[in-house]
Amino acid sequence: MKDISPRQVTWSRSWDFMFATAGWSIGLGNIWRFPYLCYQYGGGAFLIPYIFFALFFALPCLVLEASLGQMVGKNLFDMWRSTVPILSGIAFAGMTMNFFDKMSYSTLLVWIIKYFVASFSNTLPWMSCNNTWNDENCLDFAIQNKSELSSIKQLNGTRGESAAEQYWKLEVLKISSGLNEFGGLSLDLVLFNVLLWLLVYLSTLRGIKFSTKISYITASLPAILIVVMVIRGLTLDGGMTGVRYYLKIDISKLADFEVWVKAASQIAYSIGIGFGIVPSLRSHNKSKDNFYRDCILVVVFNMLSSFACGLAVFSSLGFVAQKLNTTIDAFQTSGPGLVFLAYPQSLSLLPLPQLWCALLFLMLFFLGFDSQFIAYEILVSFLSDLSPGLRSFRYGKRIFNTAFCVLICLLSWIFLPKGGAYMFEIFNQHAGAAWNVFLICGCELVAVAWFYGAKKHCQQIRRMLTGSSRAEVVIIFLWKFFSPCCCFALCVYYIVKHKPLKYGNYVYPPWAQAFAHVLSLSSFVWIPGYAIYLLLTSKKTKAELFGRKRLCSNDDDGDKRTEVEKAQMELQCTKFVEDSVVENNE
Repeated sequence: MKDISPRQVTWSRSWDFMFATAGWSIGLGNIWRFPYLCYQYGGGAFLIPYIFFALFFALPCLVLEASLGQMVGKNLFDMWRSTVPILSGIAFAGMTMNFFDKMSYSTLLVWIIKYFVASFSNTLPWMSCNNTWNDENCLDFAIQNKSELSSIKQLNGTRGESAAEQYWKLEVLKISSGLNEFGGLSLDLVLFNVLLWLLVYLSTLRGIKFSTKISYITASLPAILIVVMVIRGLTLDGGMTGVRYYLKIDISKLADFEVWVKAASQIAYSIGIGFGIVPSLRSHNKSKDNFYRDCILVVVFNMLSSFACGLAVFSSLGFVAQKLNTTIDAFQTSGPGLVFLAYPQSLSLLPLPQLWCALLFLMLFFLGFDSQFIAYEILVSFLSDLSPGLRSFRYGKRIFNTAFCVLICLLSWIFLPKGGAYMFEIFNQHAGAAWNVFLICGCELVAVAWFYGAKKHCQQIRRMLTGSSRAEVVIIFLWKFFSPCCCFALCVYYIVKHKPLKYGNYVYPPWAQAFAHVLSLSSFVWIPGYAIYLLLTSKKTKAELFGRKRLCSNDDDGDKRTEVEKAQMELQCTKFVEDSVVENNE
């Protein structure tokens, strides 16, 4: 099979990669998952395993992906074929996971658009029980009579539902009793979905360089809005009480292994390693760009944004808890419950609630939108590069982009009917499942550190950056031992601790449970599948398939060579990637 993709175009500025990667990695998980995990698993103590895994697990994986992408400078598939051909299925695994993840991720943005539009109502619909969808169990959240404040404690009970909860379930989701009642489509959600994918299409119409220019706005504006939310939250009455709830330190939690698992899962998913996005973005960099600096900044920005989102969320919840004479425990929740229930309710009690809620959902939309269109652009580029015919045709990629966008838009409608929330949860838990991400990352680490050779890769890094790094020994140790062990240990933990999939009190039927597992395996199966295919059909030697040409292997004749011959071999080995990138791979 011949090399199928040309050298990637390079960024106009070195900071283009930073904004594109920040836009991809800093998303909705930073605001709806990290604050809750931090609160639940030891407060400030949770930051210890979180920072630990960020520095010694996520950062080394990010450096590995970025350095490979920059060194080869080609399509993700060609990157792996040029280094470790036997594990080229990693490229398809990451893109498959990316496809399913972004197909469901778009549904979150559709819900956010609906809330954003509703924020301009004279009376916010999630604060009142005087709507057509409300029933007799509705509890008006904006109660001013102190004798009735005790009803707030019923929000998580069985005697009633808050107005926000009924708006979420009965108006936005129109949720049914289960997958057996899938129901019809909601017209407004369909229109918002079409609008979303139209924006994604327009953002990617002119290619990756233009898409990155958009990320300058979509990555910067949320940061500004987060700062505004933090300042506003900290100046509210009860805001500091909420922060103390958020950051109260419980050192005893560190003895719980699950805390460390949750910390590793959060930083891995938040950074976005294993999806193939980072090496694809880095392939557009010039070979001399300092990826060490960029990777460190991406990790630092990601951690700071997560921490700031927690301050914004819990300071606001502290304010509403004080105003309603209740505790933050009545509101703390994770995922959509935090974004669509607790946080909007807290902002709705501020002066000018429409303004603050509109800013909230505008911030959420931009946080999710840049992750969406950047991942989509990489996916389209990956698929179109697999077909030389599309590149030879003048408008081939644009036609493919249009057709693919229409296809994924139609496929995402599966999450919009009355039973769509149940289907969304399957994709949310299993399409980009934590064990799946860890397994793919583990394969990446083994491929480079053991098959291709960590020392050889570090030699090529020195050639790119014209110098050695003092941290090289540490990086090699992390690549070869610590990070792979973390990946496979966490993967085993998730499989052993697996529980039947549930949505609230609804337990999924056996066929849905089976479908969820098939969905999880659909990405990883590419790795062993493609390896078996190559072993059966390729004319390459095993040394070449595993990334070690006979020239570069430590063969039995090594001790018989003269110093001149060894020096010549070393020079040829350091040029391995340059030679393998241009060679015709069978």
